[in-house]
Amino acid sequence: MKWKALVVGAGIGGLTAAMRLVKSGYEVEIVEKFHQAGGRVNLLQEDGFTFDSGATMMGMSYELKEFERDCQIQLPFKMVELNPLFDVIFEGSPKPYRISKNLTRLGKEFDDLEKNFPDKAKKFLHASGRLFHDSFPLLFKKNISNFFEHFISIAQLPYKHFPRFFRPYWQELGKYFQSDKVKQILSLPALFNGSTPFEISSFFSFLSYNQMKFDGNYSIEGGVYQLVQSLIDELVKNNVKIHYNTEIIDFVSENNKIKHLIDKNSRKWHADLFLINADACVFRNKVLKHPAYDATALDKMNWSMAPFSIYLGLSCKLPQLSQNTCVINPSFKEYAGKNLKHLLALDKPYYYVNIPSKANPHLAPLGCEAVMIQCLVPNLKYKKSWVDKKSVAENIIQDLSYKISLDLESFVLYEKIQTPEDWEQNFGLWRGSGFGPSLKLNQIGGFRTKNYDEKFQNLFYCGASTIPGNGIPMVIISSKLACERIWKKFGAYS
Repeated sequence: MKWKALVVGAGIGGLTAAMRLVKSGYEVEIVEKFHQAGGRVNLLQEDGFTFDSGATMMGMSYELKEFERDCQIQLPFKMVELNPLFDVIFEGSPKPYRISKNLTRLGKEFDDLEKNFPDKAKKFLHASGRLFHDSFPLLFKKNISNFFEHFISIAQLPYKHFPRFFRPYWQELGKYFQSDKVKQILSLPALFNGSTPFEISSFFSFLSYNQMKFDGNYSIEGGVYQLVQSLIDELVKNNVKIHYNTEIIDFVSENNKIKHLIDKNSRKWHADLFLINADACVFRNKVLKHPAYDATALDKMNWSMAPFSIYLGLSCKLPQLSQNTCVINPSFKEYAGKNLKHLLALDKPYYYVNIPSKANPHLAPLGCEAVMIQCLVPNLKYKKSWVDKKSVAENIIQDLSYKISLDLESFVLYEKIQTPEDWEQNFGLWRGSGFGPSLKLNQIGGFRTKNYDEKFQNLFYCGASTIPGNGIPMVIISSKLACERIWKKFGAYS
């Protein structure tokens, strides 16, 4: 008889874990709170406009390829490497800076900012690359059960890497570069992971190495949601059923094992083992009621920033902007440095602009443009209400309008705003934190929320809030690590 696994949550972690389990001989069923799959990697379609509502690109493409090899499948979408990676607009600059992987070309872009940039960048990326190849297999690609195992892994690292654990990313960049603008640009990978360069460890400089040298950034033809749809199609082929609008709110246990989970409509979901792709901290809090994860304990954790997203359908084209643009305002240091944990004016934030219809014209009506603007803001612990969301959005749209010399408001056919309150309500994210617990040193490896339950022997976790961390590639790794826990305990059939 096959073991039956119930996966709770159809995000990238849940979908890839379900595929791993069904390919190893398990019977698998999925329940999902939202009306469609994807979790934080979701889709918005309205009035002929289509948007990725979360991630719009991904890096570390080798992790997706490893998943395909593990499951002996080939997902049908096409990945397109981005080079240039993105543009950066600074207030007062006559033109955008085009961020290329070619360091010679990038040095010419930065000629007015940083002399001898290519040589400096080579040294920075070489050191970051050595750190990545030495540390990533030890701290991110294997299960770590406790602090002792965590420190054993760290002890295997060359001593030269240790100072980088304790230096902020911004300080590390200062060892190589003088220009604040260059440091702001090179610190963007930290921002894309929900942290700031002033609080995240320089250990994560390997994000820049991955983006600029080792792998790159990729878009997916048709949008990132094609990854989700392709996984769903593959699961359907393998007789895995997904039940939407199904929120788990309770459970019944016996002898330190979950017997069944109970949804909001009182339906009981039976299985031999349960894999939770809902937020690992929130599930322990709201469903299991683990005392160690009560609201006070969770608020003591350091959580990532939250996304504030504006989706615009415009009745014009935007030749002034590339597919991916980051806008950095003079308030960057104040905004990212300390004020995200205090109430701050959101009229001059930094923000990211994605125009999916540039590469995929069918995502907008003829002659129109689909535009997503995302700004990282304080989570709901620090800014508890978003009744001012309309005025915040207007300020950001006006700022972008000024920078490209076009009144965007006069071309709006469709507009939708998503705040941290929406992310909390729709996807159960603590205080609306879009990336889960932040990547501070005391919240990675053996310090991060475990991917197996502290009490129930047949309950496991995958996703951004457990090991190894947030982002599509990390979540794909988390699905493998969780399945390895399951296979070790229950075995595999193939």
